[in-house]
Order: sequence, then C-alpha cells, then structure tokens
Amino acid sequence: MEKFKVGDKVRLNKNKAGYTFGRGYVKYDEIGTFKSFDGSHYTVDFPSHHDWKGSGNDCVLANLINSLGDLQFADILTLRNGERYVVTDGYMHGENSGYYCDCDELDDEYNDDLTRDGNKAHDIVKVERAGQVIFEREEVIEMTISEISEKLGYEVKVVKEK
Repeated sequence: MEKFKVGDKVRLNKNKAGYTFGRGYVKYDEIGTFKSFDGSHYTVDFPSHHDWKGSGNDCVLANLINSLGDLQFADILTLRNGERYVVTDGYMHGENSGYYCDCDELDDEYNDDLTRDGNKAHDIVKVERAGQVIFEREEVIEMTISEISEKLGYEVKVVKEK
C-alpha cells in the first residue's frame, strides 16, 4: 500500500469489477480519493460509498495516473504555466492557440512522471478525465532562509523542532 498517499485519485482494478468488501458495492470505474491505510486495510471515499474499506493484500486499487502511458483520449492536461491541452488520437491540442503536439513526441519530450527536463513551466501538473481531477501534482517549493525572510517581510531564524 506504500504506492498510495492521502489524496490520490484511485479506482478499483478492472479484474475486481463490482468488488464488495465490508460495507458496500463499488463499480470498478468509479473514481475515489484515497484516505488512509492502517497496515492491513485501506479507506477510500467513493461518491457511491464514503469510507469504503478494502484489504491491502489483494492489490484491488489502482492509481489513475502513474505515468505518461496512462493518459487517455479526451484527458485534459494543465501545465505548470497554466496552458491546457486535450489528448486526442496521437495528439495534444492546445486550448487557446489551436497548437498541437504529436503525442509520439511526448515520449521524447516528457519523462514518465509527466515532468519535462529543462522546462518546468511545461510540466503536467493536473489531469482531468470525465470532469474529475484524477491527478494533481503536489508542489514542494525549495527556498533558502533569506528567500523565506524576503517573502515574509521579516527575518527568520531556523530552530530545532521540539
């Protein structure tokens, strides 16, 4: 269960269609939000069943987006710079300019984790499918103490946590 973190968008594996565990029936294509794992069971919020529980030993859950290869027709991609694209058969079409990119080039341009070397502005930070956000990049900002002080408008001193 280490592959899931709180907030991940997940679905049931197709080979577990209609899977029932504990208290509820969930369709395999229903998208839920991963909540927790206690070492043997996980909890997922599905629209049809809140706090749905499943066994951590049977690989029932699947992340919706693990890599570039998981993108599907009609997925809406948002880049870090705010540009949005839709994935079609072999292409990415831009929302504003009519610009498109041959998806075969995506393998050359993008890393498997949806980032782009040398151009962070074009990293894919969000993927939407059928009106639901199924991937959103968690951003970590690295800053020096002087940069933090500048942002806050006053001096900062780092102290040991208790």
